[in-house]
Amino acid sequence: MLAQILANLILALMWTLLLTPFSIENFLVGWLVGLIVVYFWQRRGSGYFYPRKLWEIAFLLLIFLREVVKSCFLVMRFAFARGNKMRSGLITYETKLTTPLGLILLCNMITITPGSFVIEVSPDNKILLIHVFHFTDAETFKRDVRVCFEENIRKVLG
Repeated sequence: MLAQILANLILALMWTLLLTPFSIENFLVGWLVGLIVVYFWQRRGSGYFYPRKLWEIAFLLLIFLREVVKSCFLVMRFAFARGNKMRSGLITYETKLTTPLGLILLCNMITITPGSFVIEVSPDNKILLIHVFHFTDAETFKRDVRVCFEENIRKVLG
């Protein structure tokens, strides 16, 4: 991915330098021409087209921000409502992520989201023990983690 970004940038700079008036418009046209060249270049290899990978990263960040905001409101609603009894619980979650970076991302996303915390990771890195602040249904929580975080982390890490 980094090679594609650098190749696109070099092609855009070469395009801009070859044209007499140096301007942002010429650079953007060069960037688009470079993007087309990089697209056909990456098709010969086995890599991803880097704008697609950047979109997957942005999508994962948007989903993460949505989950943080949603859980903040859930915790805030619980904190300000009278008569609510806390129903916290422990959940074991089996992950299919195999890379250390994927596991770190998943654990951090779960922990940063208010109302949940990864307590322990099994020695084989397959099972996470998660404390959930507002425990309602374990299967729903596991499905949400799998759909929102784990599948998108897998897409980003390829």
